[in-house]
Amino acid sequence: MQAGRDAKKDLEMCGAATDGPWEWSVFSRFIMGKDTVVATILEGDEVTSDIIAVSDEDAKFIVDSRVALPHWIQRAVAAEEEVKRLQTAVFNTYPQMITDRDNALIAAKKREEKLTEALRMVTRELESEGTDRQIARRMRKVAYDTLKELRFV
Repeated sequence: MQAGRDAKKDLEMCGAATDGPWEWSVFSRFIMGKDTVVATILEGDEVTSDIIAVSDEDAKFIVDSRVALPHWIQRAVAAEEEVKRLQTAVFNTYPQMITDRDNALIAAKKREEKLTEALRMVTRELESEGTDRQIARRMRKVAYDTLKELRFV
């Protein structure tokens, strides 16, 4: 792909040329743009080859379009390929993202339920009979077991 084309300048060049679409007629030897003759092939007695008569703007357009058109087509094709690549990546990734999110929510809900149950057990222990030392030991065990099960320790 050719580097260094300027989209703004190329569009200005297109705008300066005779309005299109252009048509070529082999029989009349004219290039027509709407109702305007863009170019004509002249044949004369003293001329040994065909000559094209065009305005300066149209000549610049004809000359530059040989390089500009392939450049912008290549850029457009590359951009379309990148869009397809990204669409495929999103399409392939999105279901897994949703599954991962759902699994994380389920896991968080389970952790919440375990912690809630552990707090209930601690509350029951506090309300039960026993010495402060016995209650504290049982509460530590409940807390440790719960945290271990939830993989916090």
